[in-house]
Amino acid sequence: MSKVYLSGIGGYYEPRPSNPTPLELAIHRFEQLASQHYIDGQRNMDAKAKQKHASDLQHLQRERIRISTQAALQQDLDTYRTESKRKTVVELVNEPHHPTKVLSNNLTAVAEPRPSTDHDAHHIVMGKGRWLKSEMMRARLSMHLHGIGINDPINGVWLPRDKESKGHWATPNSPAHKEIHRYNYERWVSTRLGAPALPESSVRNRLREIKHVLTYGGYPAKIVEKKDAQWTGE
Repeated sequence: MSKVYLSGIGGYYEPRPSNPTPLELAIHRFEQLASQHYIDGQRNMDAKAKQKHASDLQHLQRERIRISTQAALQQDLDTYRTESKRKTVVELVNEPHHPTKVLSNNLTAVAEPRPSTDHDAHHIVMGKGRWLKSEMMRARLSMHLHGIGINDPINGVWLPRDKESKGHWATPNSPAHKEIHRYNYERWVSTRLGAPALPESSVRNRLREIKHVLTYGGYPAKIVEKKDAQWTGE
């Protein structure tokens, strides 16, 4: 892919990559900013411009560290996914899911960083479940049959820790993590993902849908209410 010359700025830029990963997009943006910073440094600057130029350099240094960290996390996630595809269902079932550091890192690797210190990483399909263990295991096996590990970021979402933390701009309509671990939640998830012979595309799409409604709203109100053994999860 050839570079593009921007005459108004006087420099060459790599074109935006097609279908970029979050990491590739961050690197591309960094390259643009770094190139612009270098070009600006070749010009005559007054004291105010020099101060801004120095401030921009500090920002670039922070971005460099952030992207380097993201690259390392992305590499770890790629390794995790490759190994998950190679593992047997039994090995995947036995994978530990607590503490949630692995899930937290994997969410960050796909550009879903922790919104605040009051947010917890939540496994959509939980490791064991508390009330509906056999149903939750069927949901977990639906993932594992397609090589999706319990700590894959597609099975994770950031939730505010408690009711006092709700309403954060990044998770405006999320339920609190402490109010979601209920019988009705397990019924809902197991109904969505516990059906036999679900193809991989359906498993992934349903996990994405659950992640979306848990973040932005639209989840059934029942999941944070008291146990209702008659509710079907629909």
